[in-house]
Amino acid sequence: MHISNTGSSSDRALIDIVRKLVCNTKSCRSPETYSEKLRLQLASLAQRFAGFKSSIAEDTRRRRLLEEERYKQLHHALQAIEDGIAVEMRKRGEARKGALDHLITRCEELEQGVNCLKGEHASKLLRQSAELMARCRATRAAFEAEVLSRNEREDAAGNKLEELLKSLDSKVESEIAARHQQVAAVRRDVGLLLRGDQPREQFHTFVKEELGELREGLTAAMRAREEADDEILQAINEYTTALQRGLQNVSGLHTISSVL
Repeated sequence: MHISNTGSSSDRALIDIVRKLVCNTKSCRSPETYSEKLRLQLASLAQRFAGFKSSIAEDTRRRRLLEEERYKQLHHALQAIEDGIAVEMRKRGEARKGALDHLITRCEELEQGVNCLKGEHASKLLRQSAELMARCRATRAAFEAEVLSRNEREDAAGNKLEELLKSLDSKVESEIAARHQQVAAVRRDVGLLLRGDQPREQFHTFVKEELGELREGLTAAMRAREEADDEILQAINEYTTALQRGLQNVSGLHTISSVL
């Protein structure tokens, strides 16, 4: 735009000079005056042409410099874009290669795992499963035998407890009957003594003997009762212990049955 404006102003100046020359040529009457003026005007025109030429050359040089500078800037910008694209492509390529390598490695590991499961691991699992089932069956049989044994011991403990209770009842009844007989005999003897058939000293001696025998009998009865109570408590403890163990075994057996 700057060059075109300069060119148009120079053209107008040249047109003005040519018009002035034509006007001066028409107005001049003397040849000497005409030639002098024409020479001066031509010299002025030559100077203006020289300035116009230098102006055009300067504008051309400036435009070339501007274009070269713009070209350099565009070249640098394009080079930066190309470098960025190359770096990004390299990064993406490396990331893609890493992901592909990782995927290949995982696929190989998965394939090896599947092959192992198909081969040795499968047979090992089958063997371990068979051993576990055999152990479970043996454990179940042992539990059933233990439960049966516990039931037998519980029945024996119950029978023993029942026998002890019956023996205790019979002992208590026999002791009560014996004490009734002793009390009746004492009453009978006391009645005889009260009637005055025997002296007082003999009565005291008799009473002491009877009281001593009664005391010994009561002590023996209490001792027998305590022993019977101890036997009953021991039998009850054995029975409850056997019952608890039997319940535990039954619950364990049910658990194993549910697992199997």
